[in-house]
Amino acid sequence: MKLLFLPLIVLLPAFTIAQATTLSINQIDSMVAAIDSTKGLNTFISEGSVMRKGTHKIIGGFSDYFYSNNSKVLLKVTNSFSAYTVEETDYYFHHDSLIFVRAVIHKTPRSPNKEITTGQYYFQNGVLIYKQERGKPYTRPEIFWKLAETYIADAKSNL
Repeated sequence: MKLLFLPLIVLLPAFTIAQATTLSINQIDSMVAAIDSTKGLNTFISEGSVMRKGTHKIIGGFSDYFYSNNSKVLLKVTNSFSAYTVEETDYYFHHDSLIFVRAVIHKTPRSPNKEITTGQYYFQNGVLIYKQERGKPYTRPEIFWKLAETYIADAKSNL
């Protein structure tokens, strides 16, 4: 009996920690809405140009807006990229972990037949738990997680 009781005591804290980090889709939606409605967030901006390979001709640009609270905790990153389409991606964070991504590709005059693509991706502990997409998906959602890790690292060094 004592042998069975000991592993239970050792494993119980691990189970309670795992439960504490579990968020429902509704909870994530509420967190995203709260972040979007918060006024006065600190902002750090990174931007640049995109050039055609082998030339110095600018064909587009990018910008990353990092939003944090007064405690310098990263809450959101908005990435905009334009070359032949305009891509806008919002990354939302909770305790230095990606919880939600909203991605949109817009039409541009250079590609008038391009379909608008949108996606909403929910993450939990590095795993995609739910997604909604309209139009043709343009990327694997796992790529968002990799980019989020770089944004977290950039935020820690710049905020």
